[in-house]
Amino acid sequence: MKFLKNNFNILLLIMICICSYGLMSLFSPPGSLDTRLFYSASEAKSYLLSLSSVQRSNYFLNELIDLNLILSYTGLMIIVGTRLKIWTALFYMTGLFDLIETLGIILYLKDLVSIEFIKYFGTVTFLKWLGALVFFLMLLKALLHRPASNSGD
Repeated sequence: MKFLKNNFNILLLIMICICSYGLMSLFSPPGSLDTRLFYSASEAKSYLLSLSSVQRSNYFLNELIDLNLILSYTGLMIIVGTRLKIWTALFYMTGLFDLIETLGIILYLKDLVSIEFIKYFGTVTFLKWLGALVFFLMLLKALLHRPASNSGD
């Protein structure tokens, strides 16, 4: 019970992330830009212009759910990073890069910006994934070098 009490925020954020990801898998059109490690401006343009109206609507829903996922995983990274005394500024940046990409796609899908607006999003996406990789590497290092607990929990 002490574990649950001490880690409720973390467990809740993990559950929100899992549920958000599950919902996103229902609405995400095949080959969605968010799931790619990197994409060029021409790939993004070609992909977005090829979407049918139903796929655009589903992608829009997917991106709204993605906003929830971004908040949840960024919060999770910050809480875990703070507890393990890992540099957390990077984790704000990871969420910010994802937010820029997601909001840009939302604006495009709602015809509020032109297709040219998304030309640098491949780089932003790559930086998002790079930040996530650095987080997991730092987390792994922190967990491997953590002193053993004598509390008996």
